[in-house]
Amino acid sequence: MGLSTSFPKTQHVLSTYANHPLAIMREDYEKEPSFACFTLLLASVANCRKATGVKKQLPFDELKLLSSAEQKEVRAYLKRVYGIVDGNSLDASIKKFYNMHQKYMYFLAYQKHPELFQEHKIDKGHRKTVKRQLAYASLFYPYVNEKGFYAFDCNESIGLYRLAYACALIDEDTFWQKCLPYAKQAMVLYQNWEEYAISLLCGAMYFQYCSSGSESHVRQTYELMRTLLEQLALCKGVYGIYDWFYQEVKKVLIKPEDLVQFVFDEDGSDGCIASDRIVCDGAEVGYMYRVKPSQSWDSGWRFLAGDEDQTYLNDAHHVGRYTLNTIANYDADILPFISDEVGSVYARKEDGLFHKIHQ
Repeated sequence: MGLSTSFPKTQHVLSTYANHPLAIMREDYEKEPSFACFTLLLASVANCRKATGVKKQLPFDELKLLSSAEQKEVRAYLKRVYGIVDGNSLDASIKKFYNMHQKYMYFLAYQKHPELFQEHKIDKGHRKTVKRQLAYASLFYPYVNEKGFYAFDCNESIGLYRLAYACALIDEDTFWQKCLPYAKQAMVLYQNWEEYAISLLCGAMYFQYCSSGSESHVRQTYELMRTLLEQLALCKGVYGIYDWFYQEVKKVLIKPEDLVQFVFDEDGSDGCIASDRIVCDGAEVGYMYRVKPSQSWDSGWRFLAGDEDQTYLNDAHHVGRYTLNTIANYDADILPFISDEVGSVYARKEDGLFHKIHQ
């Protein structure tokens, strides 16, 4: 139950922020970010940090590859500061350094159930450190409550992944695979940029305390991070330009607990895409077709009511990902056809039955 106390050098945290402009000057940005853009914005503070080889600050809102010469310097920087040389060491470094939220959850568990704190299982050399860190975490509880320091880990982790992408240490697919889960969790955990910023600030201070044990260094970190976050929140800063990403909870007609089991999935590949006209409005499936799956979860089936126009379908909020069993609960008429081959197309005719469309 011991906690790691090994961190990057203190000066790396305190003195590696560039005097970058924190504003996005283009005027044509939408107020609502895409989820990909939102994911990148979560690392805005990390994006302000200097990295050897990066001559010009990376964009806040898009991925960018550096030149070959810059990539070489950045790779050397990542190896020197973090010991990162490939994707595996990148993952290991993030797990080692940016686990402040995990430490905070340990503190919460200790607060609620101190009887479970088994001191004898902690290495003698770490006992005082662990107790000191637990006590220090309590100072932040009034500000972050149960939400802890997740924002700090999120900011730092996504920041490192995007730097690794910039120097071609990982590819774009790997970047999104690693970073989208952070964004999904942040979207659920926080309600706005202010909550996120408070958690990030507190997490940075706690990180600095665990790293150095120095109150003066914690104070320096506080002043630095507060200034950065305030700049990001100005009207032309990224937090001022972009709203927090909100995912609308769809009001489906059948609750998950009321679904009947028609389709039994054995390998997790029974996903499909369906229109809100079916799951939210209760329309029958009027048109169904099967494409070649590009994801492991995907069966390839797509279900529409048949009366959606192109404007409706162009809005990604009007469709959703479901299981075949879920759609079968809305319209059991699809069941005889779901084993048909890729390329199959069916439309419901005037007789109320599905007819195969030959293309």
